[in-house]
Amino acid sequence: MVTKKSSSPAPRQRIKRATQIKVSLSDEVLARLVTLSELLGVPAGTVASLAIGQYVAQQERSLGFLQSVSEQLGDGIKEELSKALGEQLKLPS
Repeated sequence: MVTKKSSSPAPRQRIKRATQIKVSLSDEVLARLVTLSELLGVPAGTVASLAIGQYVAQQERSLGFLQSVSEQLGDGIKEELSKALGEQLKLPS
């Protein structure tokens, strides 16, 4: 049996913002932000908030990746240095 889903769109979820910040934008960026917000049908502040949230998430992912890679490289370097020093000092490994 197939059930038909309602064709009405899901209710829009409001984004709750608890803290305000003040940013300065160039006239060009502000105009682009306003144009985009009008195309999307949402306030410019909402577009800015979403954009900032996406940027922060992207930077966190990038930094997390870099941290993971540097830790792996650090572990590898530590092992290689330990081997090299052990061979030079004739220490048992």
